Amino acid sequence: MPEKDFYSREIVPTVPAPYSISLNNNQRRLLQIFKTPDSFIPNGDESFALKELGCNKSQFMRMARGLFGIVGTYDGHDLKYKLIGEKLIKTSFYKYGYFIPNANWKPLQDSLKNGGDFQSKIDANDLPTLEYIYTRSLELAQMRGAYGNPRFHPTEISKHTGTSKESARNSMSRLVGILAPTYVTKLIETPGTSLITDGTIAVNSPRWFLPHARIGEAERVLAGERKI
Repeated sequence: MPEKDFYSREIVPTVPAPYSISLNNNQRRLLQIFKTPDSFIPNGDESFALKELGCNKSQFMRMARGLFGIVGTYDGHDLKYKLIGEKLIKTSFYKYGYFIPNANWKPLQDSLKNGGDFQSKIDANDLPTLEYIYTRSLELAQMRGAYGNPRFHPTEISKHTGTSKESARNSMSRLVGILAPTYVTKLIETPGTSLITDGTIAVNSPRWFLPHARIGEAERVLAGERKI
């Protein structure tokens, strides 16, 4: 595990580091169900899983978690409009599920077409971001007694890598594949209004995390290996 104060030292950029993630047949079958980038599959839809994959709810969830990095998550509230009489009523509902990030779509389709591993690469300039997230994630796991896929915001990454928030956001976006994106949607209600009025809006607040399933890939990339 890298030393705790690693972010105070300099990482010398080298060439981009390619990596690959092996996929088994069941994982390929699940990934083939995503028809377009950002298409959404609800979490734990047991009837869907049984029909399409021949598995139960818990098996579907374990399979999806094993694909984090290739697969991102949506976690939060969404808004829905419903016509009641002549009035359009705005309501809220919670949803959690999975999607394929745009950045992963082409390499994933290449993998599914050719029957090979999912392959991508990491720019050396993004290694400080990955190393901080890796180290901090393991620190939090040690503190809490379990690994919980902690989410990271550009503000925190910016602080510890000495970059701007925009640069931190872009760096985490480029690391998608080993990192997984998650879209956290919050509802903000204007004071003096209710959910059924136009005073409520949805705000997307993206986060990124190092999935437990991708710790091995992160360690080998940070150790300087070029083939995973």
